[in-house]
Amino acid sequence: MSKKKLTAKQQLFVAFFLDTLNATLAAELAGYKGNRATLAAVGYENLRKPHIAEAIREGMADLAIPEEELTARLSAEARGQLATRITKGPKGTTETFDAMGAQENLARIFGTLKEKIEHSGEVNLRVIRDDQDT
Repeated sequence: MSKKKLTAKQQLFVAFFLDTLNATLAAELAGYKGNRATLAAVGYENLRKPHIAEAIREGMADLAIPEEELTARLSAEARGQLATRITKGPKGTTETFDAMGAQENLARIFGTLKEKIEHSGEVNLRVIRDDQDT
């Protein structure tokens, strides 16, 4: 099966995503147009496209961030220890780190954040004792 080729804009998206790990910012830096919500949607859609996801996986394999480094980076972001970073792009976009998001990611990694799943329905229970007829 042949791989679908990435467009020039998709190649830029992949490169910027690998650099920033932020799909919204990567979409903006790659030249997609729109407000923040539109760029977030474009970034999300791009991440779900199989050929783009594959290019990102290949790029991540090349970068190979060790688990310890990832945990350290998320920890620093969660503590707010990383300064605001100015990325080079057409608009000189400023990227800030989401401390709350970093904390949630760390909690998921360490298993301290459990997703709450609610079940609803009805259960009929019939108790039969030995001394009763059924």
